[in-house]
Amino acid sequence: MDVLYTPMQALKCHLASVSKEPLYADVKDWLDGAILNKQVRAVVNGKYKDGSFVVELFDGDVHINEKVRELIS
Repeated sequence: MDVLYTPMQALKCHLASVSKEPLYADVKDWLDGAILNKQVRAVVNGKYKDGSFVVELFDGDVHINEKVRELIS
């Protein structure tokens, strides 16, 4: 996969199965606290034509995508 050969840099990603609509402030605050400056596991599910990636994020046993969907609903 091309990502493995790309020097470390920021990559644009979208959470799989989560709407691309702007997040509510409280959901964004939770997400920022859950993943900023932390190592999380990302599973790449696909790539959009614009070069951004579709990912599922995990923090140990916590499936970040599922938690965001719960907070949105």
